[in-house]
Amino acid sequence: MHCVAYSKLKAKFAQQTSQEQWIGKSKGASLKFTINDVEGLSLADDEKLLEVFTTRADTLFGVTFVTIAPEHPLLSKLADEGKLDEDTLKYVEVSTAKGDLERTKDQGSSSSTKTGLPVTSDGIPLTVTHPLTGGEVPIYVGDYVLGGYGTGCVMGGKRVHLRFCCIVA
Repeated sequence: MHCVAYSKLKAKFAQQTSQEQWIGKSKGASLKFTINDVEGLSLADDEKLLEVFTTRADTLFGVTFVTIAPEHPLLSKLADEGKLDEDTLKYVEVSTAKGDLERTKDQGSSSSTKTGLPVTSDGIPLTVTHPLTGGEVPIYVGDYVLGGYGTGCVMGGKRVHLRFCCIVA
């Protein structure tokens, strides 16, 4: 009996240890998108960048939008300075009221519901500059992006291989 309990404990420890060593060990690249100027908003140099982490840098050319978490500091800054449109502000309030589990429930399934909308200031959509093409890319806020995980910002596009990003695009 004593050997069985030890065996189970040893197996549980091995599983937990392997999980801890795996979590957070993704290899990839951090990419930075520069936020385009918003009239009347003063951003410090470090606040003008949206950073994303990707394990698939080859998808960068297909990026057609970036999505930030409702908790992202950019949204707080816009709200504090009165530059965030009412629709976006309401969306942020509703999204942050949900827990992380509710927001990411069934993330990989086709039946999961993910929502998002363009971040706007005075009716004008906020954009970033694509780091390779120089083109403008819209910024969305989405409930499927978590502020406490990674950078709180993801890139996506209609042709990017991340299926869930296509919903917002």
